[in-house]
Amino acid sequence: MWRIGIHDARILASFVDTPDAVTLRQLEEWVGDVNSWDVSDQGIMNLFARTTGAASAAVEWSVRAEEFVQRAGFIIMARLASTYQTADDSVFELFLAAIE
Repeated sequence: MWRIGIHDARILASFVDTPDAVTLRQLEEWVGDVNSWDVSDQGIMNLFARTTGAASAAVEWSVRAEEFVQRAGFIIMARLASTYQTADDSVFELFLAAIE
């Protein structure tokens, strides 16, 4: 669904994909395709932030120049801060360094 490039199909793809099956390569490909705020936000809230590579992607993306990629990094940080209550403090310390 994501690859067909239709706006609503991309949002739907973020709902139906399995977070445990998403690779860092897929995250990188998908975030590079994002070209609107709603696809970015929905992709992150529904899928990206629920993957095992979310925290490392957030730190890496937050310093990139591409607008939607950088935004994705910061949104993942916010999503994890609000939902990942069992995370070790070291995860959030990395976020603070990136934000600073």
